[in-house]
Amino acid sequence: MKKRRTMIEVPGNKSKMLEKARDFKADVLVLDVEDSVPRTTAGKSDARALIGKFLEGPPPLAGEIAVRINAAESEWFFDDIHWLVGKNPATVILPKVRSCREYIFIEELLDRIGIAPSIGTMIVVETPGSLVELNEIARSSRRLTGFVAGGFDYSIEVGSTALNPMCGLGGEMIQTHLALLRQTIVAVARLHGLNAIDGPLLARAKDDAALRAAVLAARANGFDGCMVFYPPMLDTVHELFSPTDEELHWARRINEASAAAAAEGRAAFQLDGMVILPHHVTMANRMLASR
Repeated sequence: MKKRRTMIEVPGNKSKMLEKARDFKADVLVLDVEDSVPRTTAGKSDARALIGKFLEGPPPLAGEIAVRINAAESEWFFDDIHWLVGKNPATVILPKVRSCREYIFIEELLDRIGIAPSIGTMIVVETPGSLVELNEIARSSRRLTGFVAGGFDYSIEVGSTALNPMCGLGGEMIQTHLALLRQTIVAVARLHGLNAIDGPLLARAKDDAALRAAVLAARANGFDGCMVFYPPMLDTVHELFSPTDEELHWARRINEASAAAAAEGRAAFQLDGMVILPHHVTMANRMLASR
């Protein structure tokens, strides 16, 4: 499973933003042909051309390059698919997948047109159909490497009013309506060894308190990282998805005490008056491995 703490989306039709993106220290740089690009044939064509030039240039600082294409139900899908030939991003991100049948069709199409088997896919889970059939999709795939929680589109698909604050209608973003979406994504991802990436719902780009709360909730829910749209968010997500010095100190002490207890034939023991179980040792090892 790949290390994907941060994913950042960059509009493919903005040459200046693409060039700035070369210096983004994200785990995954997502070059977008979908939502951040105007829904016109000219807009999509411009994005493909600029992304093509970007991919021919110096390698960016990001650990992985992904391209998000338009949905299979859109009029631009087949042009996107054929344009991918020879581009060789590490990952193709698929939005608005409606069913397992649709996902299999896309994967088989990638095979037929000659997209290398080493190029993986990720699904933005943002429709009821993809959520209900998520386990079947994961079981059926040969390319799938992870899921992204697409809370904005999912909210619209199910008729939720959780996004009202984004429209100036007052109140706070309602995150709890995504509990089923988020926990299903994490559960299926863990079952199949895939990445689970959250998409925080934020009304304002510069609300650091809301961002920190959303990222901490994502980590608590079991996600591997977050997809963001604003470069200054990257440092916050990296920080909060990395163990703190306090956590690392605790993990090292747990390991030392666990080794001593094991030598005495004990699986459970006490440390600073707290009962430590094998579960805590597993947590400690995960923290140390995620440095």
